[in-house]
Amino acid sequence: MAPKRRRKHHRRLGERPVYAEPDTRRLAGYGRRACAWLIDAAASLSLVVVGMVGAFALLSSADPAAATPAGLRAYLALVVFGVFSAVAFALSSLLMIRRGERNGQTLGKQLLGLRVVRDDRQPFGLLDASFRELILKGPVPVALLNVLVLPVLAVSYLWPLRDRYRRAGHDLAAHTHVIRV
Repeated sequence: MAPKRRRKHHRRLGERPVYAEPDTRRLAGYGRRACAWLIDAAASLSLVVVGMVGAFALLSSADPAAATPAGLRAYLALVVFGVFSAVAFALSSLLMIRRGERNGQTLGKQLLGLRVVRDDRQPFGLLDASFRELILKGPVPVALLNVLVLPVLAVSYLWPLRDRYRRAGHDLAAHTHVIRV
């Protein structure tokens, strides 16, 4: 019987991972990052508005001769709004997991020539992108603790103004930084 081979670990138990220092010449400035965020927010908000318009159109089609009962129309309106809202919230995460040179770019970052890179230089996967975009930056903390999270988000978004590597709080937590491409 052949001896079992142990898997090699990239680091020893208890050792912290080694992250590469970002190239400070290519770090994105605060203004470009803020503009990219505004573009991403506008894209997501437009999807929510389309969902709302579709939901209102379904609800307002109160034709007495229609074969669709009002309860079913209300249910369909809720489904339409829910689908568009879910896509809007997931949009930035889904865009960030594209392959190749677009990996780490949302719509706003792509338009402004920015890219989020992981400190270990690995491409973004769905879990990494969702953790950064939804859990650390986006709707999840705001929905859960709106009053308590707003000051934390404000500090997180203003952090690049004082950080040597221009990293926001969500970049620090996700081990990422934003660069110009």
